[in-house]
Amino acid sequence: MTVLPDNILKRMNKLDRAKLGKAGVLASEANAIQLAKREKDVHREISQWLNLHDIFFFHSRTDRRATTQNGTPDYAFLWEFEQSGNLAKHLTGVAIEVKVGGNKLSDEQEKVMWRMRDNGWIYYVCDSLKDMLLKLDYKQP
Repeated sequence: MTVLPDNILKRMNKLDRAKLGKAGVLASEANAIQLAKREKDVHREISQWLNLHDIFFFHSRTDRRATTQNGTPDYAFLWEFEQSGNLAKHLTGVAIEVKVGGNKLSDEQEKVMWRMRDNGWIYYVCDSLKDMLLKLDYKQP
């Protein structure tokens, strides 16, 4: 497969680039595609883990336009946290926003995050299942 440099591809019509298949994709477009795939994989892993542990959750799909309020996190569920200095545990609402490849929260997501935190939610931005489990301080039984 012949790969054309970005400076040439940028000057081409998008339809002409599309006819080239993968060879017509800009490096930035290829990177965005890979990040989207990775984020979708992380969503799948988190959903599977929550289901495996019988944790009820709300999930915003990544493959369709959102029907929820703008800025709504990807996941919301209850998590049992230990109270410091006490053996008692309590349930707290947890929100998870998945961001991979150094992506940041949008302005709307930032506003929702602060509103949720002000209302007692714990809100984490995670780039993997492992990252989420570390933030939840999950210890395997």
